[in-house]
Amino acid sequence: MMEELAGAEPSPEAAVTPDETESGGAMSPGLKKILIFGVVALVLFLLISRPNESADAVRSALGWVQDGAEAIILFFQSLFA
Repeated sequence: MMEELAGAEPSPEAAVTPDETESGGAMSPGLKKILIFGVVALVLFLLISRPNESADAVRSALGWVQDGAEAIILFFQSLFA
C-alpha cells in the first residue's frame, strides 16, 4: 500500500489550500465589508456636507466618461472609414 501512495501523483485539488478557494486570493471578506462601509459613509458624508461640490465632481466624472466614449467612437469610425 505504501508503494502505491509513494508513486501516485498528487491531485490538483490537493495543491489548492482552503484560503485560496474561499477568498480568491484577494482580501478577506471582513476587510472588504469594512472598506465598502467606509467608502459609502464617506460618499454620504460628502453628499450631505458639500452637495454643490459633490455635484460638480459627479459632472466632471461623467464628462470624462463622455469624452472617453466619444474618443472610442471616433477611433472606430476612423478605423472603418
